[in-house]
Amino acid sequence: ALAENLEEMGQRLDDEHAELDLSAISDGLRIAFDERGSFAPGSATVPIELARSLDELARIFQAYDHLIVIEGHTDGAFQPTPRYPSAEALSMARAE
Repeated sequence: ALAENLEEMGQRLDDEHAELDLSAISDGLRIAFDERGSFAPGSATVPIELARSLDELARIFQAYDHLIVIEGHTDGAFQPTPRYPSAEALSMARAE
């Protein structure tokens, strides 16, 4: 039902929001965002378009009684920094 009703429930599809890609997986629903939802290299600062989409999703998800797992990822070109000495540290910061 979530996949079918997301736009109706408030998820906007415009230039100010990161577009969603919904796909069914074995234990639920995977939600990914387009390039506007991507972090800058080496950064865990949430892009404004992603923040808008996440705010709307948070309001929508309040109507559902399900476990939500959030994952953060890096790309293959990760470079360690003092703030993020490992890919895992950056991934965790992005998920948080």
